[in-house]
Amino acid sequence: MRQSKVFELVVNAVQFSSGLHDLKAKTRRREYVDARRIAYYILRNVHGFSFQSIAKEFDKNHASVIHGIKDFDFLLKSDKSLHEIYNKSCNRIAQGDIRKEQIIQEIKELQAEFLTLI
Repeated sequence: MRQSKVFELVVNAVQFSSGLHDLKAKTRRREYVDARRIAYYILRNVHGFSFQSIAKEFDKNHASVIHGIKDFDFLLKSDKSLHEIYNKSCNRIAQGDIRKEQIIQEIKELQAEFLTLI
């Protein structure tokens, strides 16, 4: 699967689990920062993305990604809410619920392409 597809699938799972709408939003609100940390961690440690590629997708500096992942390790042990969102995200990815989101996204892309053909 292409890296951009994996990125979108992980972001969608974290957004759904956290109840947020746009992880890429330019905000420092705690819930967004924590959700981005979860996505960074999954992208880096599960899917092997480089710090630079994660940073590019989120329009951040690679040092921000490194810092977010480093802080996440500590926060995962001490913040019960963050731990719960992380587990929900991982479960959605592992159970294949993410496949439904992928199909919906592909349908939207095909609909947009179809409209250009008319």
